[in-house]
Amino acid sequence: MSIFAIIPAGGVGLRAIKNNLNTPVGHIIPKQYKLISGLPMIMHSVKTLSDCADIKSIHIGISDSDEFAYELELPEHCHLHTTGGLNRADTVLNTLLELEFTQDDWVLVHDAARPALKAEDLQNLINTCLKTEIGGILASKVGDTIKGSEAGSNLVARTVDRSNLWQAQTPQMFKALELINALKGATDSVTDEASAIELYGGTVQLVQASRHNLKVTWPEDFEMMESMLKGSDVKEGPDRSDISDRTDKVDRTESSNGLYSIRVGQGFDVHALVEGRPLIIGGVEISHTHGLLGHSDADVLLHALTDALLGAAAIGDIGTLFPDTDPKYKDADSRKLLKEAYEKVSSSGWNVINIDSTIHAQAPKMRPHIPAMIKNIASDLFINEQQINIKAKTNEGLGYLGRKEGIAANVSVLLAKR
Repeated sequence: MSIFAIIPAGGVGLRAIKNNLNTPVGHIIPKQYKLISGLPMIMHSVKTLSDCADIKSIHIGISDSDEFAYELELPEHCHLHTTGGLNRADTVLNTLLELEFTQDDWVLVHDAARPALKAEDLQNLINTCLKTEIGGILASKVGDTIKGSEAGSNLVARTVDRSNLWQAQTPQMFKALELINALKGATDSVTDEASAIELYGGTVQLVQASRHNLKVTWPEDFEMMESMLKGSDVKEGPDRSDISDRTDKVDRTESSNGLYSIRVGQGFDVHALVEGRPLIIGGVEISHTHGLLGHSDADVLLHALTDALLGAAAIGDIGTLFPDTDPKYKDADSRKLLKEAYEKVSSSGWNVINIDSTIHAQAPKMRPHIPAMIKNIASDLFINEQQINIKAKTNEGLGYLGRKEGIAANVSVLLAKR
C-alpha cells in the first residue's frame, strides 16, 4: 500500500489576482506562484506534504503553457505533469492516469492555494482513512450564519440551519482506483473529489481540521495569509493534547432579540524586573537594563490579553492552559501561546470586536514601541490594527511599580458571537 499526493495547479486563479481585464492571461503570474511569506504559495503545500513520511510521492498537474513551475526548487520525490485540464476534475484525473496504482493504494489531493495546512491535520486525515478504510476530507464546522436567496435575487429568502454544516477543505483522500472511476463519470457540477465520490455512490467521512486551513481565493486573501504565515509556526504549533477542552460548555445561542451575543473579558498580569533577562512586551524586545522574570518570556501585555480573551469566552485562564509547572513552556514565546489560546476562542465561535489595554511601567518608555506591539497583536489575532488600543502609564513613582521593581498590564476585550 502506498499513498500518493496530487496538487492540481493547472489554472490561473483570476479571482485572486488584481489585474487589468485587458491583460492577456499569458502575462499573468498564476496565484499559486505568487510569493507568500517568502515562498511561492504552492511551495508551502509541497513542503507540508513532503515532510509527511507516509506520502510516497507528490505529483503536480500543470498547464502545458506553464513557465513558472520549472523554476520551483522541488524535492526529489515531487514531479511535474503537464496534465492541466479545463477544470480541477480534469487536471486531477489526467494526473492520476499518468500514474500506476494497486488496488490498495491511496491518493490525497490538496489545493495549491491552501498554504496553511497543518502537519497534524494532514496526519490525522491519513490515520483516520487508513484505520476506517473509508475515504475522507478535512473540514471545519460552519460558524457563520448562512443566508439563502432565490435565484437571481439578493433578498434573503431563508436562514439555513448551520448545526450540521461543514466547510470542505483539502487534502481529500480516497482509494486511487475508486477516485479514477468517480472522476471518469463526473459532471460539470463536480467542484472537488468528494463530490465526485458522492455522485459515484461512495462514502465520504469528515475529519475535523483547523479553521486556519483557508484557501486563497480573493485578492485580499493574500494579505491575510501573509499575516498567518509570516513569523508564525502555523504548520506545527505547540502540542494541544493536554489542554482541557471546555469549548462545549460555551453558550452558542444568540439572544432572543436577534442581536449577536456580546462578551467582555478582562486580564491582568505583573512580573518583577530582574537583571539578566530580556524585556519583551507585546512581542517586542525592548532595550533595557532589566527584564521581566517568569517561566515563559514573561510578556505581561500578551499574558493579560490571553487571560482577557479566555475569560470573555469562559474557557479558563492562561495558568490552566499553559501551567508554569510544565517544562515545555520554559521560556516560551508568548505570541505562540496567545495564538494557541485564541484558536480555542475562535473555534468556540467568537470574534474580537476591540481590545483596550494599559501598560504600567515607570521605565523604560513604552510609547515608541506601541505601534510594533499593535502590529504583532493584529497579526496574531487576524484583526485590524484599528481594533487595538495600547496606553502606557507610569505609576508616578508610587509603590513597587514606581520603584521600578516590576511592570504590569491590564487588558479589556469585547467579543461577539458569529
